[in-house]
Amino acid sequence: MRPKCLFISVLAALGLLVGQASNTSALGQAEMQTDPWIIDTDMDLDDWLALLLALGHSRADIRAVSVVGDGGNRCPDAALSALAIVELAGEGRHIPVACGEGFPVDGFHSMPTAWRDESNSANFDALPAASGTLAPVDAVDLVTQTLRDSDQPISILSLAPLSNLARVFDQAPDVIPMVREIVIMGGAVHASGNVAVPGFPNLPPNYGAEWNVFLDPVAAAAVFTSGIPIRLVPIDATRHVPVSDHLTYTILEGIDTPAGRLAAQILEAVGAIPSFYLWDPLAASVALDRDVCDYRMVPLTVNTTTSPEGWSYPGTAADFPQENWRGEPRRHFDAATSGATEIDPDHGTWVVMCAWPNVVAFTDSLRHSLSNE
Repeated sequence: MRPKCLFISVLAALGLLVGQASNTSALGQAEMQTDPWIIDTDMDLDDWLALLLALGHSRADIRAVSVVGDGGNRCPDAALSALAIVELAGEGRHIPVACGEGFPVDGFHSMPTAWRDESNSANFDALPAASGTLAPVDAVDLVTQTLRDSDQPISILSLAPLSNLARVFDQAPDVIPMVREIVIMGGAVHASGNVAVPGFPNLPPNYGAEWNVFLDPVAAAAVFTSGIPIRLVPIDATRHVPVSDHLTYTILEGIDTPAGRLAAQILEAVGAIPSFYLWDPLAASVALDRDVCDYRMVPLTVNTTTSPEGWSYPGTAADFPQENWRGEPRRHFDAATSGATEIDPDHGTWVVMCAWPNVVAFTDSLRHSLSNE
């Protein structure tokens, strides 16, 4: 493990450690205006809002959108939804969108079919169908190519299982130095996870994991140990932004733009879903407006405990290749413990964790993007 003081110094030099002394200077503001980003998303409904926030943000230069196929939605429909949002909110910018594999790098974890069907069939009047086409490469090649073609390091916003990114860094380790940082919506550090849900008996009894990490724990472990600086927005932080009538009104009041009208329809839809939080919009806001959060340093590992039988959602395991990303037999992971992000001072990777979000600053960030301000 690297000494904590050295790691903090490195992060401070990169401008990644922000806390009470993080008031951004005029120079820092100018630098962030040209900060390029890649967004890696699974296009669940909260991702739609996160994408609207990022595309409308005045300091975000979105270079590519890579879609993960093993998360809350399925390709190619998920990627076509992303492309339509890019066309709606991207102000004429050409931002390539591509799909990734439909399964994790290892294991048989999958979201419930009904949840994925609901996201996959989402249809809103405020979002016209995409008129363009997807990139002629898959998501892994798109991310790799975007990093290699850049004349400066690029930050990555991860709103999904880390399957795409793990494959990129495994197949093209030469691009790792081109990643400035990864902002990850994922994990549960001090809070309980969200994988075990009352009323869903087919879900595993896992109370420590968050879905993005649980769906592909091996990929998450690979990204955490890649050496790339990480800012983490865990369940702990997102518990402060549940969807409510008050929050929805605060976000949308007085906004009448194409992005605002789509956001209104999305918020109405998710408002009917119990215990729905603005997980990914908060992560997008934290990524682009660093002072939205109070941060802490934590040393984390990802639990990848295997099991003879493991767990998979009924009816999905047969769709997975029998070999993992190493060409070895695909393994099963322990249903109750795998995917948990665990504090480990001796072996963990020190990450910058969003410990306490400023909800007012977050809603202001989303409002500015939806208003095209």
